[in-house]
Amino acid sequence: MSRWAWASPRWAALRRARFADAGFAIGEISITGQSLTSEQDIFDAPGVQPKTSTVSFDVEAARQRIAELPSVESVNVRKNYPGDVLVTITEKTPIARWRIDGVTFVVDGQGEQIGEDRGAYGDLPLVIGDGAADDALVMIRALDQFPGLKNGLLALSRIADRRWDMIYDTGLRVQLPELGVARALRKLAMYEADYRLLDRDITVIDLRVDNLVALRPTTPAVEETKKR
Repeated sequence: MSRWAWASPRWAALRRARFADAGFAIGEISITGQSLTSEQDIFDAPGVQPKTSTVSFDVEAARQRIAELPSVESVNVRKNYPGDVLVTITEKTPIARWRIDGVTFVVDGQGEQIGEDRGAYGDLPLVIGDGAADDALVMIRALDQFPGLKNGLLALSRIADRRWDMIYDTGLRVQLPELGVARALRKLAMYEADYRLLDRDITVIDLRVDNLVALRPTTPAVEETKKR
C-alpha cells in the first residue's frame, strides 16, 4: 500500500474540517413534502456529522438512503451553499388505515406500511384483521362503485384472510362472500335503495350464499314474544 493511499483518508478528513471551518459546514437541513415520514429519520439518513462540509457532502448517497424510508416515493437532495441542504420528499399515497394488534398503520396500494396513523388520516377507510392490508385496495375500489353503502361504515374486517365483513356504526355487520363481492354489493345497494335495509333493526346481513339474503334481527322474535 502506498503512503498516499494510507494517508488519503486522514487528508480527506482534514480537508473537510478546513472547509467547515471556512464557513462551509452544513448548518441546516430543510425538508419539504413530508407528512408521514419522521423528520428525525430524514435527518438521520444522510449521516451528517458535526463539521460535515457542504463541499464534501455526498448528495447521491444521501438521496439513496432517504429513498429507502418506507413512506418515500421519491426524493430530491441538493446543496445550497454555503451551508444548507435542501430535501424535497414525495411520499407514497396512503389508501387505507390498517389496524392490527391495537396499532393503526397507514398503507399504500400494495398493502405496505408507510407510517403509523396518529389521527391525521381519519378520512381513509379502516381495514382490520390479518391480511387486510394486502387486499384493501381491491375491496375499496369495489365499494367505491356503491357510495351509498359507505354511509356510517366504520371498518372493513378481513375474516380468516378469505373474505370481508362490513361493520357499521349502528353495530350492523354485513357478511360478504369469498367470491362474487361486486355482485353481493350490488344486491345490497339494491335492497338499501328499495327497503332501507341498513337502517332496519338488524345486527347481521348475511350475503355469503349467492341468491340468498339472511337477516338476524337485533331482538330475536322468540325473546320479543316472551316480552309480550
